[in-house]
Amino acid sequence: LTALLVSIPQFALSFFIGPASSIASVAITLLSLDSQPMQPQVGIPTDSDNQLVQMAFKDFDSKRFDASEKEFTMSINRWNEMNRPRDEMASLLKARANVRVDNKDFNHAIEDYNKCIELMGSDGEDKNGKAVYGEYPDTFVGRALALEGLADWQGA
Repeated sequence: LTALLVSIPQFALSFFIGPASSIASVAITLLSLDSQPMQPQVGIPTDSDNQLVQMAFKDFDSKRFDASEKEFTMSINRWNEMNRPRDEMASLLKARANVRVDNKDFNHAIEDYNKCIELMGSDGEDKNGKAVYGEYPDTFVGRALALEGLADWQGA
C-alpha cells in the first residue's frame, strides 16, 4: 500500500481526493486500514447444515457410531468453511470425540479432544481457574477416558 501511495503522482491524488493538504490524512487512513487485519466473514448455517448436526446426535444416541462420526466430520468441515465461532467448533469436536471413544477409536478421539482444548484454551477458564464453558472440564475427562482406553494410565 505504501508503494502504491509513493507511485501515484501528487497531482493525481489531488485530483481524486482534493487539495494536497488532505493527502496526508488519506495516507494515514490508508496505512491504518492496511495495518488492521481483515476479519473473515462468518457464514450462517443453513437448515441442511443444522439438520446434519441433529442427525449426527440422533445417530450417536442410537449407537450408530460410524454414521454419527461421518456426519460430525461433515459438520465440522462445514463449520470451518463458514468460519463459525470457536465455542461452536469446540462443541462439534467434543461431540465427535465422544463418538470416537464409544467406537473405540481412541487415538482420533484424543486428537479431537486436544483440538477442542486448544480452541477453548485462551478463555476456557476465568482468572480463578473456574471453567467458562461446560465443555471445557468435560473435554479433559473425555480425553482421560480415551487415554485409559489406550491403557495410557500415566496420561489419563
